[in-house]
Amino acid sequence: MSTGPGKDEVDLHALHGGAYVEKFIRNEAAASRRFGTLLARIELHGGARVLDVGCGSGALCVALSGRICEYDGVDFSAPFIDAARERASRLGIQGCRFHYADAIAFIDSQGPVFDLIFALDLSEHVPDAEWAGMVAAFRRGLKEGGQVLLHTPNRDFIIERMKQRNILFHQFPEHVAVRTRAENAAFFTNVGFSCVRCEFFPHYNFLRILHPASRLPLVGKYLAARLVLVATR
Repeated sequence: MSTGPGKDEVDLHALHGGAYVEKFIRNEAAASRRFGTLLARIELHGGARVLDVGCGSGALCVALSGRICEYDGVDFSAPFIDAARERASRLGIQGCRFHYADAIAFIDSQGPVFDLIFALDLSEHVPDAEWAGMVAAFRRGLKEGGQVLLHTPNRDFIIERMKQRNILFHQFPEHVAVRTRAENAAFFTNVGFSCVRCEFFPHYNFLRILHPASRLPLVGKYLAARLVLVATR
């Protein structure tokens, strides 16, 4: 992730250190079940070059193995990159590279070479100013017609609203910027993405039982746990 200098940068790195990585990996199997449904939102082809921003321990690389040409994963957490490299080596996955780097700097070093950029469970970890810069970088890094796929919590979801008010639930300290559907879409339209579609998406734990009610008028947005956004350059 890209972060600003000074205290905010130190705090974000501390929040995503070894303890967070261990917790993330313990819960990864449940979270990764959504990959099939997420990947159905976009077109994958064997010649695609993919960038996974905030790649974590490389779970998406495993899901994409054999379906694309090249995969680059970038993360600002060294323990995550170590875990991702170990996993890819252990599984014998070819055509993948993992980078311990600032996302914006990495994208700008590559140029417009990516067909797809994934930002899964990333944006809620990044404050507004930094996220705006990252979204602009996504556009610079995509080929014409390339796409970004974003997956993130929905700030309007009833549980998220309770977290905001410290009613029964407490927000994860790493989730510094959970946003609504409109707020998420605005970041992409503001930097010139030609087509932005954002839809509600079910939770991957027992809270998914609420998702059918997200289609209800007026109250549906409060019953949708997650958002999926696809933006086209």
